[in-house]
Amino acid sequence: MFQLCEAEKTSQCYRDVKSALALNPTCPEAGALLLRLQEVSEQARRNAVDRALTGQLPEALCMINIALENCPEDARLYLFRGILYRRLKDFTAAIEDLVQAVELSEEEEVRGQAKAIEEEDECGAVEEEVQFQLVLTYNDFAVQCFSRGLYTEATLLLNKAIEEEKSQAGLYLNRGDCFFKQGEWCYALADYQQAEEMMRPDDPAVRLRLAVFHNTLGSFCFQDGCFQEAADMFSLAIQYNPSPSQYYENRSKAFRKLLNVKGARQDFICMLILDPTNEELPPMLMNLFPGCSLSDVLSSPAGQAIRVELMDTIQACSSSCDQQRLSEKLLKMTLTEITASPAEEQSAAGKELKMCVNQQEIQITVKSLLQQVKEVVRSCLHDSPAVHLTGPCPATHHPPLPSTQWNRTSPPLDTRRVCTATRDLRCSESTSQK
Repeated sequence: MFQLCEAEKTSQCYRDVKSALALNPTCPEAGALLLRLQEVSEQARRNAVDRALTGQLPEALCMINIALENCPEDARLYLFRGILYRRLKDFTAAIEDLVQAVELSEEEEVRGQAKAIEEEDECGAVEEEVQFQLVLTYNDFAVQCFSRGLYTEATLLLNKAIEEEKSQAGLYLNRGDCFFKQGEWCYALADYQQAEEMMRPDDPAVRLRLAVFHNTLGSFCFQDGCFQEAADMFSLAIQYNPSPSQYYENRSKAFRKLLNVKGARQDFICMLILDPTNEELPPMLMNLFPGCSLSDVLSSPAGQAIRVELMDTIQACSSSCDQQRLSEKLLKMTLTEITASPAEEQSAAGKELKMCVNQQEIQITVKSLLQQVKEVVRSCLHDSPAVHLTGPCPATHHPPLPSTQWNRTSPPLDTRRVCTATRDLRCSESTSQK
């Protein structure tokens, strides 16, 4: 309580000094006191920077609070504290400070219209940095919501982030993940494709997602009896990621339904090479290679040729991915890490974090935050030059529906079947053997 009173006294002292200088700009006592307050604030800011660089975020927050007590109208200090709050995952406080930084920067720009060009450039730089930090805050808040299963709230936050910054591919990847988890397949695909256009060719962040996406849709098509469409989807999944044996197993079963025995056998051999302990191998072997053992299939000329071709394909894909590692910024902005393990592809893409607030609280927080900052951020930030893309951009809230073959040939997909699609593939296969 004592510290709070002292802080209020310091802030009031600053305001009184500013009022005195407004009445008498040449008052030496007021000028000296203002200079002293600014010096203390600057020293505290430097201490905060030092603490932040060494990872001492709570200590840095204490230092920047001292700086703000002595200069409560400095937009840079609110910007810095907003960044600290974001890194401490206090997103409500972060957004409030960033919005405050925008307002102070706008006021300073109005007051300093007759001042030097350098000061105007500094105000513009602060506004630009605030806009970027707001985008990061929306994204980080969305990551937290996503990890707790609040996909709708995460989507709303990413909509805000994309509204402010349309040139970050990671935002589209993240929103695509949210749509994917909600079963909004067309919107997910539109965001993934938008990210694919903006990123380097063969970037693993989008390739692995598109592989899982098409494998999931292929499973739905298979269950709907659209076996050709299913095979096409599984082929796309393999094209994006040729490593998981599950994709070859699924396409082999689709080929069997289409009476494409040669294709089914080739995919079976790929499946055998990639996952020799798969429990589906014995029954599939009896149907595709009656009278042969697994070793007979692998040692055959066809088996040897397929092994060489498969290994070359996987090696080429792996080399391409190794040469184009994700940047640190993209890693931080990515919601999910989709692996090539067949057992994990249909599971939740993001690992659960420990809950520090309940879901109802965070839902209310997201909605109130968006309502609170919508008008002020739009009025302050939209005056800045807009960022233009060289390619088309999906709409803020809902990307355009892509025209795909499976949309035209298969009935609407039931989102409740996401978790059972792969299992049903195996059940259907077992039934056909009987």
